[in-house]
Amino acid sequence: MRILSGVVTYKEWIKTLVPGTSTYETYPLFVKKIAEFVGLDPDSFAEKCRANKVWCNQVLLKWRSYCERTGKSSSYVSVSLYAIKSFLKFEGIEVEVPTRGIRETRKRFTYIPTREEVQLLIDNANSLQLKALIAMAAYTGLRPIDLINLRWWNIKDELRIVGYKVEATRVPLKIVVEQHKTKQHFVTFLSPKGVRYLTMYLSMKIRRGHWFTDDTKIFSYNTYESLSTCFKLIVERVYGSK
Repeated sequence: MRILSGVVTYKEWIKTLVPGTSTYETYPLFVKKIAEFVGLDPDSFAEKCRANKVWCNQVLLKWRSYCERTGKSSSYVSVSLYAIKSFLKFEGIEVEVPTRGIRETRKRFTYIPTREEVQLLIDNANSLQLKALIAMAAYTGLRPIDLINLRWWNIKDELRIVGYKVEATRVPLKIVVEQHKTKQHFVTFLSPKGVRYLTMYLSMKIRRGHWFTDDTKIFSYNTYESLSTCFKLIVERVYGSK
């Protein structure tokens, strides 16, 4: 933790978050939302909290009450409060974060894509790499950051290279990853359709002169943002921009 007494450090705090994680994406947004809730920017909010912790605690209680009144989920409320706690702690400000007793809300998916819609996204991807990546996201449940970090050792146990072609020795294909978020090992299986796109993509890489060692990255994307941009373009191509 870096504490700069009396100095606003919102941008410095963001640098302490791990790029490509949900925390990196959501925490800064929640800090801005809470600051804007009382008409301030994050830096000004931190300074006012430093000067008056009682006011700060009252704001967080009002924020929680507002979220619950407007139907926000329990996870939304909790994450927003943990985000502001993280930011203020970095600033050297200790506050009581009112997370006890948050009512649990049942999450409901407002929309789940059909198999046909997943196939439509795959068909509109402009590269074998994207086709394989979308198929793996749809059929394995792996987080985007875990797909970005995927290496040859994660998938090689049930694959073999024959000449310039990659083949699966067993389907569904077992995939073992160390999850970026939890640091726990996770085992999942790729469906026959997903295996077809993955092996097509890997075979193409070999034909182009790429060879695999255990640490070889499967996909060329290095950040969540670059992958997200490509995916949004596909969605716009299929459904049109809004």
